[in-house]
Amino acid sequence: MRGEAACLVLSERTLLTAVFLSSDEKACQAAQALGITFLTIPDVLTNWVSEMYPPAELLQELVDGMRNASFAVPESLYQQLQEML
Repeated sequence: MRGEAACLVLSERTLLTAVFLSSDEKACQAAQALGITFLTIPDVLTNWVSEMYPPAELLQELVDGMRNASFAVPESLYQQLQEML
């Protein structure tokens, strides 16, 4: 939670959008309460796919890389992103 708190402080100081790696519900609620614009990794991935229409192989490589780095993309999100292509 310290990372999310630091992100909120920096976002508040710089008036930039916060990006939470963990999609932590309490951090998202705090950002909303403070009026800070925020994104989660699922938001970033969804926006990337809907705006850029990457090749399916590139999406697969990204998701595999995230999983190898211990950042598991939920299978439901991965399927949703694939359907958007």
